[in-house]
Amino acid sequence: MGMSEYTAIKTARQLNSFPNNLTIKWHQFNHCQAWVSECLHNRFFLIKSYQTIVGIVDDQEGDFFEMGKYSTTTSKQMTQIFRQRFSDCERKLIRRIDADVEPAQA
Repeated sequence: MGMSEYTAIKTARQLNSFPNNLTIKWHQFNHCQAWVSECLHNRFFLIKSYQTIVGIVDDQEGDFFEMGKYSTTTSKQMTQIFRQRFSDCERKLIRRIDADVEPAQA
């Protein structure tokens, strides 16, 4: 069983907020305004469009999380990134990274 939506969003937030002395290396995708991070913690890849994190991949669990729907262009880029780099993963649409992800209190 892969990561939950809550865990995926929380992990993306944590990975994207490295201390200033650590830098994520980004690789531009097909000369677009989309980038895929280096592999982080030996299993995660972040995907960003311009400066917005729009996806996270858990290579270990085989999950490709698309964080919400954005523009048509970003959606096309996500499809291309998925097909070219992570087609062996299961693609899942989840809430945007800026959404409230704390579990509801009973």
